[in-house]
Amino acid sequence: MANVWTKFQLLLPNNAQQIGIVETVHLDGTSTVELPEGSKLRVTGETVQAGNSALIEGNRIVGEVPALPTFDAEV
Repeated sequence: MANVWTKFQLLLPNNAQQIGIVETVHLDGTSTVELPEGSKLRVTGETVQAGNSALIEGNRIVGEVPALPTFDAEV
């Protein structure tokens, strides 16, 4: 019988995914992205125009995502 913890770890994603707004697209193939908490990342990829939301996986832009409204709720 295989280790249950090992099986569980296989279900988890390898790279974290984040969504941010592209601030600047640089000439070297990278972009500066602002995350919702205010921090900024310089990531690989230039497929998303400045001002649009991008899906970031690891340290690269995967693609553009729609800018949807967010809501905070206390439980």
